[in-house]
Amino acid sequence: MLAVTACSFAVSTCPAHAATAVFGGTTKSHEPIVLKADKSAQRLRSIVIGLDAACDNGKHYVISGSYKVARSAPGLPRGGGLVMSRNAHGRFAGKIVGSDQAADGTGQVVVKLAGRLTRGAARGTIAAKATVTDQAGQTVTTCTAQTPWAASRRPGVIYGGSSTQGEPVVVRLDDSRRRVSDFLFSWDASCQPDGALRIPDGLTGFAVSTVGAFGDTFNDQINMDDGGHAQLGYVLHGKITRSAASGTVSAQLTQSDAAGTQQGQCSTGDVSWSVASG
Repeated sequence: MLAVTACSFAVSTCPAHAATAVFGGTTKSHEPIVLKADKSAQRLRSIVIGLDAACDNGKHYVISGSYKVARSAPGLPRGGGLVMSRNAHGRFAGKIVGSDQAADGTGQVVVKLAGRLTRGAARGTIAAKATVTDQAGQTVTTCTAQTPWAASRRPGVIYGGSSTQGEPVVVRLDDSRRRVSDFLFSWDASCQPDGALRIPDGLTGFAVSTVGAFGDTFNDQINMDDGGHAQLGYVLHGKITRSAASGTVSAQLTQSDAAGTQQGQCSTGDVSWSVASG
């Protein structure tokens, strides 16, 4: 369960326009996804994504972050923005291009996104490719990910945003707005004695107090085929209003062998998150 991550490409940007239509959903690979558009849901303004690209050397390349729609400027760097080839009448297509330093060299990342928006839902596809090269310019590994995605919009019920780890966060209330039906997020942690771990996950069923507070502390044991087990623990705290929510979440996974001897531990510490609805 301890996964080695080759490297990650993460960018956090703030939208240049007020985005009042907020969509939250998931990809087919169970990653949360957040889109923000103009009030009439005709033009995309920004997106928050998290992808785990599989590399041909057996490692993984994480691509995550918040990307605003940017204007293309010939001859100038794109700066990690989402440059659109189409963005009108509820249909969009665009590309994110960037680079990042990795343990094995430099990663050149291309993310292609396409989809369709309506007032209450959005669907599309996302594909990514990261090529890691060494100092001599030779390719070390190539990493790819491709998945369809779907998202919904319900102001005051569905919220979307991100965590300080650069990962998307989606919160959905029930119709009464007295319970958090879903808290969808991805988290990543460094591990001891070595390695790293990243998991897209979902927590469910939190009562919302009269002042909008929700959260809990809980643990789950995962039994392994070799007789060992992994203990996974979460601590979630949040406060929600009709238009926004924020809080912290932490995750810790401890892996032990069949004799109960600890083999490894991964921990995020407290991670802040914030979401909006509209």
